[in-house]
Amino acid sequence: MNFLAESSRRWPLWTSLGVLALTALIHIFAGTPMYLDGIAQAGLTGEVGGLAVALWHLTSTILVLLVVGLGWAIRAGHQAGVPILVAVWTICLAFFVIMLGVDVSTGSVISPLVQWTLFVPPLILLPFTRWNRSPSTVELAELHQQ
Repeated sequence: MNFLAESSRRWPLWTSLGVLALTALIHIFAGTPMYLDGIAQAGLTGEVGGLAVALWHLTSTILVLLVVGLGWAIRAGHQAGVPILVAVWTICLAFFVIMLGVDVSTGSVISPLVQWTLFVPPLILLPFTRWNRSPSTVELAELHQQ
């Protein structure tokens, strides 16, 4: 398998995987201490504090699963990969819409949640991903008969 030829047909997928991996790493390693310290400093305890911590970790999990999903799509090929791409794209759209909505509701576009900008590249690029579809068994049988 020629890696360059294989990856060049899927450069939007590889680029999106890189952006989402970077997003997950920044979120987990840079954001977690800052966010959890903020919860502690705000004095959030009990159910509200627990919910804030749980939502942070659920978001971390979803970000990692987006990267895993794209990696799976790369290995899976066209038939299994397309539904995975649709699911990842839809989740990215949800993050984008919710965070941008929060920004707009505060009267801004890039503040307080600038993270929505990290979901723009996958939203734009993933629809351009193309696979070379392998011929189906029916097509192969038809070719063989001719």
